[in-house]
Amino acid sequence: MNDNRRHLLAKLKEIAGEFVGSTNLLEDDEKPLEEVDGWSSFTHVNVLLRLEEEFKIRFATEDISSIDSIKILIDKIVTKSN
Repeated sequence: MNDNRRHLLAKLKEIAGEFVGSTNLLEDDEKPLEEVDGWSSFTHVNVLLRLEEEFKIRFATEDISSIDSIKILIDKIVTKSN
């Protein structure tokens, strides 16, 4: 994992931790988000909104429904940030 992805993962853990209460829940970046304890559709939308704000990006409607793991979420942020 390169430094940029590490930074994104750290920021994602920080933001998601505000909603699910623990950053340890995001250790497996292949794990489906629906299997993360405390993750809900409310969490999903709020985390994405905070990430948009943090990284000055916008997720399209189709992005929101297609993001189902940490890996995919980080990939989307990297793509939209470039």
